[in-house]
Amino acid sequence: MCKKVLIAALAVVVGGGFLMFGSRAVSHLRLCVRQAREAARAKVSPEREVARLRMELERDKDRDRDAIDKIFRLKVEVDDLQAEVKDRQEKLVKLDREMKTWETVLAGEGTTLRVTFNDETRDYPRAKVEEQLKRDARSYLNLKNVVDGRQSLLKIKQDTLTARRKALNDRQALREKNLAKLQQIENALLEERLARERGEIANDDGSLSPLNQDLKALQNRVDVMKATRTGTATDAGPIREATSQDKPDREVDAFLKARRSNPVGSEVSR
Repeated sequence: MCKKVLIAALAVVVGGGFLMFGSRAVSHLRLCVRQAREAARAKVSPEREVARLRMELERDKDRDRDAIDKIFRLKVEVDDLQAEVKDRQEKLVKLDREMKTWETVLAGEGTTLRVTFNDETRDYPRAKVEEQLKRDARSYLNLKNVVDGRQSLLKIKQDTLTARRKALNDRQALREKNLAKLQQIENALLEERLARERGEIANDDGSLSPLNQDLKALQNRVDVMKATRTGTATDAGPIREATSQDKPDREVDAFLKARRSNPVGSEVSR
């Protein structure tokens, strides 16, 4: 019961909204659907889209099989109809020839007419010849109407056959064109992927990686340990190191000068 009430209420809301906003509401709905489709399409990777389009183009070949089957069946119908029309046209020619025979005989005078038909000559009453002419004329007219109708149908089927063949050829040509275009896009995509990969490899030389920094720090520690062991290590900078090397030399000079001044004296204290 509650479900029915909810459905009825929703119908009232939707119906009321349509009556209030009309085509504007429908337009907003279409915009939402389009935006949703564009958002969904943007989330699909180019490689996946290429694969999907290729699948759709391959599926389009199934339509070719249906079209070819219809073309084949229609071609059989056209051939049969052409044979039928030809046969009926031959019958029309035969009836026309027979009527000309009756008309030639009736052109003569007398109540009894001599008729030569199919290499056989016989005498017939004029009334009977006239009756036969009228029967052949009626048969001719009826057959002529049938032939005209079948010829019109044949023309329609021939035009349909031509249109179906053209549609098939156009669709196949368009599909091949789209396949070629898709291949170009795929090749361009692969080239772009490879170019980006080469750029990332060239930019990432490892100089900023944590592992490389740790290796440099470890190498510095080993160098310091080696310098400490060999006595070549100093905490003074280059300038202070030079000063520390000059100071012992001045002290030596002062000491020797004091010794020369007091050759017998004891050690001169500084």
